[in-house]
Amino acid sequence: MSATKLWIITEGMAGTENQCLAIADYLDVKDVEVKRIGLKKPFDLLCPPILKTAPKWAITGIDWNAPAPDIIIASGRKAVPVTLQFPNAFSAFIQNPRIAPRHFDLCAIPEHDKIYGDNVIITRGAPNRISQNTLDKAKSKLDLSALPDKKVAILIGGNSKSHSMDDQFAHRLYDQLMPFMQSGDYGFMVTASRRTPDHIRDQLNNIFNGNNCIFWDGMGENPYHGYLAHADYILVSEDSTSMLSDALTTGKPTYRLRLNGGSEKFDRLYQNLKRRALLRIFDGTLDHWEYKPLNDAKHVADEIKKRFDKRT
Repeated sequence: MSATKLWIITEGMAGTENQCLAIADYLDVKDVEVKRIGLKKPFDLLCPPILKTAPKWAITGIDWNAPAPDIIIASGRKAVPVTLQFPNAFSAFIQNPRIAPRHFDLCAIPEHDKIYGDNVIITRGAPNRISQNTLDKAKSKLDLSALPDKKVAILIGGNSKSHSMDDQFAHRLYDQLMPFMQSGDYGFMVTASRRTPDHIRDQLNNIFNGNNCIFWDGMGENPYHGYLAHADYILVSEDSTSMLSDALTTGKPTYRLRLNGGSEKFDRLYQNLKRRALLRIFDGTLDHWEYKPLNDAKHVADEIKKRFDKRT
């Protein structure tokens, strides 16, 4: 596949774009282009729930005179009508396309969406760029020798359409972790997201300010991958499928931190991960257990290779 031209088509959102890039990492393709597209009115509202396609003049971010791709990896609602403009390309759509999967050569859809078909493969979480290689590189770049040997990564999200973080979140977390913090045997690596409420971010910064703690303040290079690489345990707020999937790709004991709210889709996600003995709710204990790590990106890439080879 090295001579193949591959396009990644998204609306430019980092989350969906990274999922597509993660899959591309496992394909032996050197010619990879990222196309961040848009739709002009009224097609930005009509596609794809009412119209499956849009005219070329209504699509931004594509040079229609450029050589067409051999493979498209796409994600996001607005990417649907753009992808369908290239019927000769092998099309792999990531996440629920909101139209029948038969319109694509392959759809990789999360298990909790409960969509099935001959050209549908199921992902357990979100494809991501976590691999042993990326973890090894991140670990070598981040010196955490000042922390105790046992290390806990704490990944904090925040408010979203489905979840909300109440004012007592940081205090509850502190109460649960206090015995470990006081023991002096554990080091804590904490990062918050842009969705974390400012006052909770401040509380977390105040709580995790001891000699055995590091709180990333958003300055300098993001240590996220380094935290995952160094961690012996990972605690993740339950609002983020991406962060949960990243953690579970490492193969390390991963706990979810409860928030308010939720949804049926998230409940199905938690249940599926629990059923496979991957994920536990954090109740103030830190245990070790073994599980087969997620590797959805490779799973999807392998299926693309197999089906693309049959087609060619």
